[in-house]
Amino acid sequence: MYDVPIDTNLALALPLNADVWYMQWNTFRKRADAGEIFSRPVVIKQKFQDSGMYELQDYLALLKERYPHQALDVQDSGSGRCLNVKIQDFWAATSGNESSPGKLARMSNAINLRKIANADAPLLTRLKRFRLLETLFDRASNLTPGKRSYRDADDISDCLGFDLLGFRGAFTRPHVDALMGTWIRCLFGTKAWIFAPNMSEGDWHDFTRDGPSWSPAEKGRVVVMERDDVLLTPPGTLMLHTVFTLEPSLMEGGMLWDECNIPSLLDELLWVAQNQICTNEAIAYQLPSIVDALEGWLQENVSLSSAVESIPDYVACVQRGIRSLRDLGCKCANGCVSSRCQCIVQSRRCTAWCLKHPALPGSINGRDHDCMIE
Repeated sequence: MYDVPIDTNLALALPLNADVWYMQWNTFRKRADAGEIFSRPVVIKQKFQDSGMYELQDYLALLKERYPHQALDVQDSGSGRCLNVKIQDFWAATSGNESSPGKLARMSNAINLRKIANADAPLLTRLKRFRLLETLFDRASNLTPGKRSYRDADDISDCLGFDLLGFRGAFTRPHVDALMGTWIRCLFGTKAWIFAPNMSEGDWHDFTRDGPSWSPAEKGRVVVMERDDVLLTPPGTLMLHTVFTLEPSLMEGGMLWDECNIPSLLDELLWVAQNQICTNEAIAYQLPSIVDALEGWLQENVSLSSAVESIPDYVACVQRGIRSLRDLGCKCANGCVSSRCQCIVQSRRCTAWCLKHPALPGSINGRDHDCMIE
């Protein structure tokens, strides 16, 4: 861990032998505004106007009130299996009314929550360079500045904001994030993020073979998140991590991309798509349209990017990355059935890149295929 001094000279590179960088918000902003490429997880300290406003029982009551007849996905920390549990049953098991160690262990990790707390987002999300994914989503969805009267099928918008609710002992197995860049703010409780920042080529090979059962062992580095800590896993930095909940905690976060590190981001999106065992999320249905929007955005904005001068053949690198992603699509005419289909080989669900059957689930144009459903 390296605690970056507040008055550090921006010309001095951050030490790469540190596993995590700690910064005050003003220090982070100066480096971000200068175009710094962050190649390590960063814990950012800043003050929040809504600090201390979030409590476990209030959040559980909000879930029960807002979704009384719905269910949510929870993870059994013992087996790693995901269960679909009725909100009423989850509330009873976790609120103390009917809780028991056995019930709580089976429901200790709510892993698929929308942005329900709606807390103040960290200031880093207001920096233009980190708003790229939001911009591309709006462009890909053909949204107007006005309110939407309908919503097409998508699975990117909910990645822009989500909650993580965990109880003591909740454990998420080793994985990398499917969309790469992530920010997390701790609203209450404590949670340990365990990174493996110094993996060798052999480690990555073993991880792609074993997936969530692989262990970083002595290469793991622990970051303890406390209230109002902000953790940035920088876009363009492939980072294996696992998460352990030390006490009941609520996190709010979102996925983000960085305008300054697009070539590396595309390389990592390709790696994740080819190694689905290494992530706990399926490849996004909307990713093809997001990549198309990126290509259009790049043509309009490449001259404004500070990264162009620092990366040789910047445009060529980005275009090559986009072509590689588009080549992921299969050409199966009636869904994936052949053992030679790359979607089957790589355990990847189909998207619009699969040229012969590009309809999204719920689309009125075309027919859904089993290989497009999780």
